[in-house]
Amino acid sequence: MIPFLAPYGGLFVPVVTDVTQAMSQALIAPDDVNIHLATCLPLAAFLLVTRYAVQLIAQTIGGLTGRIGSKDLKKFGESTWKFVYYTTGFLMCLYIVQENDYWPKSANCWRDVETRSLNLQGYYIWELSFYVSSLFAHVLFEVERKDYWPMFFHHIVTILLIGFSYLYGYHGIGMLVLMCHDASDVFLEGAKLFRYTQFELASTITFAMLIVSWVWYRLYLFPVFVIPSVVYESEVVLGYQITFYHFFVSWLMILQVLHVYWFVLILKVAQRSLFEGGIEDVREEDAAKVKTK
Repeated sequence: MIPFLAPYGGLFVPVVTDVTQAMSQALIAPDDVNIHLATCLPLAAFLLVTRYAVQLIAQTIGGLTGRIGSKDLKKFGESTWKFVYYTTGFLMCLYIVQENDYWPKSANCWRDVETRSLNLQGYYIWELSFYVSSLFAHVLFEVERKDYWPMFFHHIVTILLIGFSYLYGYHGIGMLVLMCHDASDVFLEGAKLFRYTQFELASTITFAMLIVSWVWYRLYLFPVFVIPSVVYESEVVLGYQITFYHFFVSWLMILQVLHVYWFVLILKVAQRSLFEGGIEDVREEDAAKVKTK
């Protein structure tokens, strides 16, 4: 078997048979779970309102510049919010990862699973709230694109991973998962912003950085180091198989499939840019074609 595919060999076997027993192994008491949910849900509502306000402000400013077409104003607002969030989130994530020495020593993710720094707790609740708000925004007012359903399932899986990894103390590996995602999202939204504002050279350079970061973080580090850490290092360090092991690995595998799916779309954009000039989001064009049929 190919070495980096070995972790997935025993994936499709019966999953947890006693959910009640598994839930009893959570490291957070039920009362604390209620407190965290009481924090998360209002914060998600706050982020949803903030997101909407930022998008409206960005659309207004973008319209005043005269550089953005009317059909791109809403998308410019969305990308402005996402760029600001992912940039600050990625920098905070890197700080916490380095503070706790989770990378490159990924085995450290499984040590001291019962302790969390205040920085990590705050960041985790913030990220969970962000993805809950993103799910609602995706359904309610985001521009519809070809990958509507893949993105919908991505939000669902991400919420499950963040929530359950925090519940069971697997926050260390969770930080690496978030690190692998936020980095490329910064370049993705940056490239869009430059395109909407017609700075083509900056858009092309940022798009090239997106491809490099996507390959490095999502197609290399994530499947070769992060997922195997869940499969192998967790049991070596902890001395037992983690709770909901097959669920966690399955969710991570779903994310990896989505990474490959989106990378194919990214390559289509790159191909069109090379032969036709200009960077256009093929997801938006395909979605428009579907609506006109």
